[in-house]
Amino acid sequence: MGAGGKGNGPMAPLLKIDVPDLTGIAERHDGEFPAEYVKRAIDGRFEQPAHGLPYMPVWGLKFAGPEGPQDPVGRARAESMLDRLVAYLRSIQQE
Repeated sequence: MGAGGKGNGPMAPLLKIDVPDLTGIAERHDGEFPAEYVKRAIDGRFEQPAHGLPYMPVWGLKFAGPEGPQDPVGRARAESMLDRLVAYLRSIQQE
């Protein structure tokens, strides 16, 4: 992603896929930031077959920690981290 979210970080050239510019999510969705869509994409536990192979890890499971997503503590931890990531991505949108 890179420090500015533009997809031009130091690891981008080493990846086999193009890294998206995360500052243009709202622009790609007619000027509206699709918070729930973004949250589900980061979470990764929900299939999005139209988008091809899942290159991102299933962060919803990783964020839940050792308690796991079925435990209320793990679920709350994952939800909190997902919400903070979505808020950050909303904050870096370019107009």
